[in-house]
Parts: sequence; structure tokens; C-alpha cells
Amino acid sequence: MEEDRRQFLENAAGVFHTMSLLEIRKSFRMLTELEPALIENFVERYSDFIIFLLNILDSARANDLLARLPDSSLVYIAEEELRSLMIREVGALARAGGDFAGLSLFLDLIDRPGGASGPLPDFAATVLREGARLRASAPRRYFAALDNVGGERRARAMELITKRNPAVALGLMIYASDAVLFAALDQIAVERPELLAELPEEWFRERFREDYSAYARPEALERLPRAIRELLQAREQFLKRESAALSEIRRLLAEEPPGAPRRRKILDIAYGLTGRVAADIAGLLLQDLRREGALEAEDIELIRRVRDSGESR
Repeated sequence: MEEDRRQFLENAAGVFHTMSLLEIRKSFRMLTELEPALIENFVERYSDFIIFLLNILDSARANDLLARLPDSSLVYIAEEELRSLMIREVGALARAGGDFAGLSLFLDLIDRPGGASGPLPDFAATVLREGARLRASAPRRYFAALDNVGGERRARAMELITKRNPAVALGLMIYASDAVLFAALDQIAVERPELLAELPEEWFRERFREDYSAYARPEALERLPRAIRELLQAREQFLKRESAALSEIRRLLAEEPPGAPRRRKILDIAYGLTGRVAADIAGLLLQDLRREGALEAEDIELIRRVRDSGESR
């Protein structure tokens, strides 16, 4: 046994030492010189190698490679990276004597064409709830390729991922950055809203700090977790109740010239509104006002700081 282990380590070290920076750069250059269709075919077959390249290349070369990859290639890269992460999690649970049955079934969903169809299976919902705890406790984020391509391209790639296999989009949420999590949630809301009900509430609350518009549509709203659905419904009731104050903000935008006096009046009204409602609904209101052009990002941050300092007293 000890001899076998030693031989394995020697073989692994030999593979590592035969790789030179020159060979890596040559591989990168040859790959970027291929026609787009050939690049896509190569990435589909050797996505693990592309992930390796992206991890060890300097940022300039990695971004150059990403720029040359078609959007469909990002799908293969995401699938392969997610598969590797979940296989590692299954192994860790097995070694610790934990229950890895649900995770194994979820891994099967990832490998199955079409993935989850219909409502989310019970085991998948359990995996995602556990995944929310893992995400909250693990500082490292994966899927750098989806992070580094920018918002518009990330959204296009996530649309392809979700249509091809929504289970992959769901799995990404556990390990990815906030930007990728939000893109995945948005696409699930559009493409597969029936899967929303079993997703962790905290992910929606994180998303809603920036934008909730994809979830206010009736087809998505009625399928949200109950607490999240009630939050958006409470927002609607608050807007109706405070319609006079909101109309005054719109009047100021339409009739008064831009400048410090107008900004001060709008800030006073907006701050007063947020003081009459719970913090999560106040956050949605501030987003509404920003979309209408009444507030800037720094205005929202100022209102939040003042509100938070008042609540802590």
C-alpha cells in the first residue's frame, strides 16, 4: 500500500513538472487561433483543460481567451466546474460518514439532459437549503469565467445554461459570486418560475437589494416562497398608501430644475417614507425611486446609513 501511494505521488509530480510555462502559452496561442466553431467543439470536449488554463494564465491572457470563446462554451465550462465541485462534496461527505444520497441524486440531475423538469424534487430542494448554509459560511467563490465576462454576456450565458439544464443554474447558486447568483435567479424566474418556491429565501433578499423587477411579474410572483411573495405584496400596498408622497417626488422631478434644493427635498421625502415601513420594503422603495431617476446610488446609501444609525440607538 505504501509503495503504491509513493508511486502515485511520483507519477503525479512527473505530470506536474513536465508542464512548462512555454507549453502553456503555446497551448493558449494555438487555441485562440482556432475558428470559433472549432473552439466551441474543443471546449465541449476538453472543458476541464480550459478551466485549468483560465486558472493559471495571467489576467490579460485569461480575459483574451474568454473574449474568444462563444457563449455556448461558457455553458460547458460552468457544467464541468460544477460537476467537479459536487463530486468533491460527495467525496467529503462520504469520508466523514455523512448522508450524500441527495447530493448524488442532484449530481445525476446535472448530468441528465434537460435536468429538472416540473417541480423541484424534494432531494434537490434539500440540497439547495444546505447549499445556502454552505454559501453563507464559505468565503471562496467559483465560476470566475462567468464573473469576468461582464453583465450582458453573463446573462446570455445563464439563459443558455437554464434552457439546457436548469439544475446547473440551480447548482451554480451555491458556489458562485453574488453576480452569478443573481443572474441565475433572474433566468430561473423567466424560464422556469415553477422552481422558485423551493429556493432559499435569503437568496431572494440578497437579490432584492439591487433589483426585484424580474420577480414582480405575475407568473413569477405567484411561485415565490411565501415570505418573499408577501414582501412584494406589502410593497404594493405601501405604494398605494403613500401615493401622495410619491406623487410629490414625481412633481419635483418634472417641475423643479436639477440641483441641491431639489435633491434635498426629494431626500427628505424619501427618508420620511422609509421611516414608515420595514427595512426590506424600504429597500424596494429606494430601488423604485432610483429607477425613476429620483435618487442616485449615493443617495440610497446615505438614507440607509441614517436609517440604520437611528435604529441602532
